[in-house]
Amino acid sequence: MTSERDSESALTTGEEFDEALDRAELLLRGIQEMRLAVARIRLGQFSVAAGGALAGGLLAAAGVVADVIAVGGFLTVLTGILVGALLSFLRVFLVGPLLPRIRRDERTMIELVDTLRELFPHLSRREQWSDLRRYLVRTRLEQFPVGAKDVTR
Repeated sequence: MTSERDSESALTTGEEFDEALDRAELLLRGIQEMRLAVARIRLGQFSVAAGGALAGGLLAAAGVVADVIAVGGFLTVLTGILVGALLSFLRVFLVGPLLPRIRRDERTMIELVDTLRELFPHLSRREQWSDLRRYLVRTRLEQFPVGAKDVTR
């Protein structure tokens, strides 16, 4: 009696397997690039916040030294508002759209790779893949996280 997975692997060719693995690798590269973009934006946000705090502090100190506390206080508040607006813009328009896309692509990639991992032994045995090809495919599959638990890395 054949299992459901054996019957699925009977319908899949080595070429289709390779195309699906190529697609999964493309998704992985895209996810890595989007994560890097998010990290760069967050670094920019931190820099803007730190610069804004420094500028606000300097403006407040300059107002006290110059005995123009009202002007220094106004400029400090204005700096805070501008920094807050810039941080909100970065979050809403740059980071915001990337996060759902990253999650969607990760789910798609994990489902695809889980299927490939299940098909791999059956397909490689049926098509009598060489030891080298099995090793190369196994190596390519190892670059992916295992299951949905690792997706949040």
